[in-house]
Amino acid sequence: MCCKSKLIFVVSQFQLIFIQNCENKFSFQITSYMLRCHCVVESFFFFWFNLFPTYIYLGKLESFRLPSTLAFFSSKSTCSANNDEAYVNFNWDKLGFGLTPTDYIYIMKISGKDNFSEGSLSRYGNIEISPSAAIFNYGQGLFEGLKAYRRPDGGIQLFRPELNALRMKNGADRLCMPSPPVNVFVDAVKKTVLANQRWVPPPGKGSLYIRPLLMGSGAVLGIGPAPECTFLIFTSPIGNWYKCGPSMNLYVENEVPRATLGGTGAIKSITNYSPVSKIGLLP
Repeated sequence: MCCKSKLIFVVSQFQLIFIQNCENKFSFQITSYMLRCHCVVESFFFFWFNLFPTYIYLGKLESFRLPSTLAFFSSKSTCSANNDEAYVNFNWDKLGFGLTPTDYIYIMKISGKDNFSEGSLSRYGNIEISPSAAIFNYGQGLFEGLKAYRRPDGGIQLFRPELNALRMKNGADRLCMPSPPVNVFVDAVKKTVLANQRWVPPPGKGSLYIRPLLMGSGAVLGIGPAPECTFLIFTSPIGNWYKCGPSMNLYVENEVPRATLGGTGAIKSITNYSPVSKIGLLP
């Protein structure tokens, strides 16, 4: 018999108020579409759009119609997967949530406001960056997270990557960084997934987690925007988060807030996450 899993989520006071206003109760059922994306609500915009399924298919040249309310977010481009080597030699039944490096990463340099270099794929490995880079000294960086899923017919699908691109743009504006346009972001994600397609788990075994990063990689000393930014994507296969049902607990933290009025809680700034680790160390 499968036991019920208990998961702890840190919800800021603002987020809790929003949930109460929408659901009129503390505990609530999150739709399967939200579970596939973000269980912790960070803004009204993405809470609303997480209620709708938006997919981009990789591996099948076929059309897909979105609900009319989301049609302007649909991607018209498709690409096909090479099935010469369907899967890497890996024990998918033991797939967890740790980092499993894949074959390739995607890197693009951005200088100035709109000077985007041609992004390219490189073998997974360390990158060279100045010790005076803004990402190290002033925390000028943010990230996204999305997944690629293997379909029963062998195709690969993405879950609403356009919205991740829009959220990255919103965060980049807040941190004074240029951001890849939506079409460039989505195309880069597709290229990275297809380059690492043999790491996309079989249907039902998990997903390929995709981590886009945008960081101030240019050297700075005084406080100010970096003269150069780097857009980077790496991937890692991960297991299914919910294996024993949708049960969860919500935890409201009052002493260590993740977001404050006028702060950066509505964007995925790297500075938001390390301080939250302290919550797990509290008695």
